[in-house]
This record gives sequence, C-alpha cells and structure tokens, in this order.
Amino acid sequence: MQHAAASAETGVWVARSDGGISCEPEKSISLEAGLKELQAAGVRVLDSKKGSDGMLRAQVCGAPTGSKNTYLIAESDLAKATSIAGFKQLPTSEK
Repeated sequence: MQHAAASAETGVWVARSDGGISCEPEKSISLEAGLKELQAAGVRVLDSKKGSDGMLRAQVCGAPTGSKNTYLIAESDLAKATSIAGFKQLPTSEK
C-alpha cells in the first residue's frame, strides 16, 4: 500500500529581498507581485510568507529593512525560480 505522502512532491523554500526601506513602505515588493512573477515563469507555488534576513538593522529612515518574501515551491521548479533575478534557495535552517 502506498502512502499519500510518498506521492506528494517535495517542496523547497526560496526567497528574495522585498526591497523594503524604512519609512517608505510603498517601495517594498508585495508577496503577490513575487507570486505572479514566479507563476509567469512556470513555478508552482505552494505557500508564501513575509520574513526577515535575521540581521540587525539601524532603525533610521532610508535604511534597508531586511524584509524578504519567501515562497514554498515544488522542488522540481527550483531551477526556474533561481533563474529569476534575486531568488535563492533558503537553507533548511532558515525555513
């Protein structure tokens, strides 16, 4: 008997900076915009969330926020996703 999980495709997380700048929230790239870009490249997105690069940042206007958009994608689409400027696979420890 085959388990349902065995037939499900494995997912991997990819991320890209959202370009956020302190005091200028309108400059950050939305999760939806990145989703559309990935889907246009034929990448199957399973989940998405906002995240942080984990670095300490100065809390002054004009400084990068360190925010990132992360997407759980089908592992078979990893090459497509990382061919899009800025997208990188997240290490397992950063999920």
